Amino acid sequence: MKKLALIIAISLVMVLVASAQTKSADATVFGLHLGAKFSLPECARSTTGDAGVLNYDYRSEPSFPCFQLTNILMFAPSNTPLLNDQNVKIHFPTSMLATMSLDLHAQIVDGNLEGVQIHTHGLESQDEVLASLKAKYGEPSEFQEKQEQNAMGAVFNCHAAAWSFDNLTVVFFGALGHTDAGLVNIETTKESALIKKWRDEAQARTPKM
Repeated sequence: MKKLALIIAISLVMVLVASAQTKSADATVFGLHLGAKFSLPECARSTTGDAGVLNYDYRSEPSFPCFQLTNILMFAPSNTPLLNDQNVKIHFPTSMLATMSLDLHAQIVDGNLEGVQIHTHGLESQDEVLASLKAKYGEPSEFQEKQEQNAMGAVFNCHAAAWSFDNLTVVFFGALGHTDAGLVNIETTKESALIKKWRDEAQARTPKM
């Protein structure tokens, strides 16, 4: 599911990014450094059940930044080495959370942090999020006011912006299908190339008319 989301993200990047900003951008996101070794510890887990059926659960309030495995891999022992091409959820203490962020996922490739997806509160925070991104990255390479429609048929306008640097691509959608859900996708050039490869492979498997 996470890989599909990333394939969709790179498709949107290709639509939005029209010109490159020929300089490098700050590669840190909430204190995490993209392109560098991913070194956060796993969040503490609690174990319930008997010896036959054990259930693992993460504590709801960590005291320091840590990562959470996906549901599928939660049954692995604690501190299991991360796989190549691994997507994990990052948890922060409540005191550190940005008001714009609902949650944050990180893409690990060859042990390095190569991509971050920040899920936002949608329309209610899109102006604040856009202002924060402009303060960090400058004016976007591309900006649009996009019209979205939710499952109930309601139409609404949302921001769509992209920044393209030598080392990073940043894409922001104020809302994606829901008024209360937006996305910031930040990825290194290595991650962009990997997602494009997934996208091309997915297209090659699609039956032709």
